[in-house]
Amino acid sequence: MDEMKWALGYVCLQMKPKVWRMIPEAMKAVNEEYAKLRKRGAWNENGVMEWSAAVAASEIQRKREGREHVPSWLGPLVGAVFTLRGIKNHGIANLRRYKGRVVFQGNYVVDEFGAQTFVPDQGSGAPFMTASRLLDAIALLPGCSGQQSDAPQAYAQTKLGKGLEDECRETWVRLPKDKWPNGWHGKYRDLVCPLVRALYGHPLSGTYLENYYDEIVVKKCGFEKVVGWECLYVHRALRVFLSVYVDDFKLAGESKNLAKAWELMPDNKLILGPPEPLGQYLGCGQRPITLTKEEVERRMEHIRPIY
Repeated sequence: MDEMKWALGYVCLQMKPKVWRMIPEAMKAVNEEYAKLRKRGAWNENGVMEWSAAVAASEIQRKREGREHVPSWLGPLVGAVFTLRGIKNHGIANLRRYKGRVVFQGNYVVDEFGAQTFVPDQGSGAPFMTASRLLDAIALLPGCSGQQSDAPQAYAQTKLGKGLEDECRETWVRLPKDKWPNGWHGKYRDLVCPLVRALYGHPLSGTYLENYYDEIVVKKCGFEKVVGWECLYVHRALRVFLSVYVDDFKLAGESKNLAKAWELMPDNKLILGPPEPLGQYLGCGQRPITLTKEEVERRMEHIRPIY
């Protein structure tokens, strides 16, 4: 039961808007998230216009490019941007913090005629828990260790359509009115901005992100995919393994080469936070323990019959 309480403590407790607006720290978390996405250019506020004007401009552009015969379903799409607010790790006092996440409403996207369009839901590959445990074991070998790092705003690091450019439809977003710049109020009725980067909530953001980091890790950093294992890579020259799940990067191998391996990724435009000792990964924590000879012998009793 204690283990269950600890696990549930990592769940993010969602907050209602009327509660969130009364807490300055929660408001700050949301405002900071919007500021970071704006700085990264998640959507193009210089391209703001009425949705009707965006539809007309798209039609003109298609005719100019000789694509006037293209079916209307290849026209522009529009969806809303909204905010998820919560308390991350709400059940664990020393890890508790307010979290604001700006997301694309991927479950309701409409085309130029207002008809709901279903975007194929294609997430990123998921690493095996076995791969995580494999890296834990490697980190315990003589001369080896392990570290992990977080990719801040991972989805927004890649552009919309990465790796699927020919299939990516022009997409616009409606921003919440309380996040409009002052100059927009009273000027627009149905304001939209071009979506530039993959946002959390877009049905294909996981695929775009995986295409992005896979290209960097394999083609630029010298890693190879481990055959038969999703999101697991090996760097033979540096003798390290890398496991990736969305924004969580876990590295294990020869201790002397870990720093070199980490440096390869930011040098090739993959933004990562400072490496940290192995800890919480895929919802599971780990910590080093020391076993007595008696405990080792007792555990070996379960293994010997297998061999």
